[in-house]
Amino acid sequence: MTDSSPAAAAHHEHNKETLVAAAAAVSPPPPALNPLLARGKLKKPAKGGSAGKGKGKAKIVKDVYKAKQDELEVVSAGGVGGGEEGEVLDLADQLLEQLGGQLEDDAGNAAPPPAPSKSEPPSRGTPLSPSSTLTTNSQGSGHSAREMFQGFKEDLRDAFLPSRQSPNGNGERKMGRQEARKLRKANAFEQQRREAAAEVAADNDRSVEMEKEAISAQCRKLKVMIKEIEPDGHCMYSAVADQVNFLKLAPSRENYQSIRQNAAAYMRTHPDEFLPFLPSELEPDNMMSPEEFAKYCDTVERTAEWGGEPEIRALSLHYQAPVIVVQAGTDMVEHGSDFPRERAMLISYHRKMYGLGEHYNSLRPTTHGAPHVLPPAPSDSTPIAHSA
Repeated sequence: MTDSSPAAAAHHEHNKETLVAAAAAVSPPPPALNPLLARGKLKKPAKGGSAGKGKGKAKIVKDVYKAKQDELEVVSAGGVGGGEEGEVLDLADQLLEQLGGQLEDDAGNAAPPPAPSKSEPPSRGTPLSPSSTLTTNSQGSGHSAREMFQGFKEDLRDAFLPSRQSPNGNGERKMGRQEARKLRKANAFEQQRREAAAEVAADNDRSVEMEKEAISAQCRKLKVMIKEIEPDGHCMYSAVADQVNFLKLAPSRENYQSIRQNAAAYMRTHPDEFLPFLPSELEPDNMMSPEEFAKYCDTVERTAEWGGEPEIRALSLHYQAPVIVVQAGTDMVEHGSDFPRERAMLISYHRKMYGLGEHYNSLRPTTHGAPHVLPPAPSDSTPIAHSA
């Protein structure tokens, strides 16, 4: 499979359908925490149906495990875009964990299979069933049928549950969920880098140098200099943390994690200030539902998702301080212009300067301890794109 190929998309859709069908078959059904289920794609099981009727638990486990491994190959090939690969893998792990526990309970409650009569050995032409195999082996080895059945259950779980899996016969280990997430992040970062490089190459001009000169000119006017922030997905939050610590806007030192928590907390407690500006993923013409907004806030707090204008506004209101963004090609954009100017946090927004895509840096005074020299508050109408 190649990146975003029709084959990868077809595999992804098949894996998604397999897992959603498995989620509908298990009893009790898993809670609709996974986005695939929360979007209403989980069909209700037939009346009286369960994972133990019609389609055996072991068969469902096998199907789910196979779908997960196939989805990992889709991720390895570059993914299909849209971010659903992670949701598919999370749902697979959730189902495997639930079904694994049910397999263990079923094995513990099952009665030992009856031993075949000595006068009626199994015919050579008929394969032994697991029950008869276990009983025959137990008679020869001195172990009970219950112990052998327990061993069979353990073998089954080792075969299908990723958390119990050891390296395969070729010495190669299957990719885990954390590795898949790192791979997706690396793929997204590399894709962003390629797009930025392609854009610069297509322009074939001084666009990068022009952006650098424009931002440097504004920095000289403001008597500030750029403090580099690591481009790790938390750059906007790290830039704000540097400003909060420099200006002593908080009683203790902040970092990108605490800044993310503060932004998410403010948004959760003031949803009406943000919902009108956040379109729904399912219905782009409408604003987010309460459930989508809750998920959005969780993403702000707990992931490396890039921050942008909504989060900058939330942080300005949380710290009761202006946040002023310096960027090329337009005047400064200020959030929280009603707050005292001496509390203003200054950050810079870069579109091409680093060759890695969009990025934020912190701006510090060129003279240690010198206050920011700021002009009157500009308009707050210019939108800011999300960045790394």
